[in-house]
Amino acid sequence: MQEIRIGEKIYILRKEKGVTQEKLAEFLGVSTPAVSKWETNQSFPDISLLPEIASYFDVTIDYLMDFAPSIANEEAMDLYRELSEAFSKEPFDKVYDQVKRYLKKYHNCYFLHLQMGNLLINHLDRIGDPARMPEIIAFAEGIFRRVMLATTNAKLKHEATYSLAYCFLVSGKADEIIELMKDAVDTMLPPEIMLAHAQQIKGNTREAKATLQGYVFQCLVGLLNACPTLGLLNLDAPDKALKWFQWIAKTMKIFEFSRINTFGEGQMHLSYAKACIQLGKTGEALEQLEYFADVAANPANYPVVFKTSDMFDCIEGLYEKLDLGKGAHRSDKTIKESCLAAVAQDPAFSELAGNDRYQKIVDKIGAAIQS
Repeated sequence: MQEIRIGEKIYILRKEKGVTQEKLAEFLGVSTPAVSKWETNQSFPDISLLPEIASYFDVTIDYLMDFAPSIANEEAMDLYRELSEAFSKEPFDKVYDQVKRYLKKYHNCYFLHLQMGNLLINHLDRIGDPARMPEIIAFAEGIFRRVMLATTNAKLKHEATYSLAYCFLVSGKADEIIELMKDAVDTMLPPEIMLAHAQQIKGNTREAKATLQGYVFQCLVGLLNACPTLGLLNLDAPDKALKWFQWIAKTMKIFEFSRINTFGEGQMHLSYAKACIQLGKTGEALEQLEYFADVAANPANYPVVFKTSDMFDCIEGLYEKLDLGKGAHRSDKTIKESCLAAVAQDPAFSELAGNDRYQKIVDKIGAAIQS
């Protein structure tokens, strides 16, 4: 399917040039609402204006009138899965070239661009040559910036902003993250609470349950990300550091979180092990690594998907909203290899080399890759 994208082209060019709709309208001798309608695809410029618009932005009429191939979101995610699987089997550059071809072919499909950027940052460990990491991250940054600039979809803009912040995080650009996230959504006013009340009033009890269960799930994911980081930030106060890990471990056990997101909880135990090593608690570190190895090596945990449980029995709808549905962002083989690298190649665990218990952990995950 082909779509005329002239309105989006004008919007992007205007933003890049830093001019207002009013200024462009004044130059062309039209009303500001007319320019607004062009940019929101409610109407098209008169054909007689095309030469002036092209001249103003120093582009060709062909560029303005470009027909861009379109692709449905479901097809875009099929491409994501296909390329994710390819990353586990093919050389990085071969898949990277495929990503570039899709970006060029569907250069105005912002949902696809967002997913291709996410695909790259989710597979940075496949690059091989660490010296190329800045190049790939910069390329992904460019994708996210373009989505943020060009899309009128608020959800896509928000997700692209978060993905760009992740790129900054990997690159250690703290100031850029702070500037980018300073106007983020206020999470102290979650819409789910109000929405669930409205659904309850209308008698939609299951919808209300699904909304609140989804919110609790997201809160738990937030805790699972925040508490281990707080533990590592408090290594100068060992008791406090360990409490952050102990509390989150107990919380996840109470909510039976491993039943719905096994690998999410597994990553927390990996961080717990790192903290124990730095605090000189080798025995506890090995216990946490054994937990992580059990998760990584258990065939029952593959394919990697989000699940439901007795308490979280209405969150299928939440998964459907995720771009990849229940599935993971990487292939099972890639996940296993990443788990092995997280244990065997992380300098944090170098002092365990030669420890028989540690070697059994490494061997267990390694055997799972071959199975």
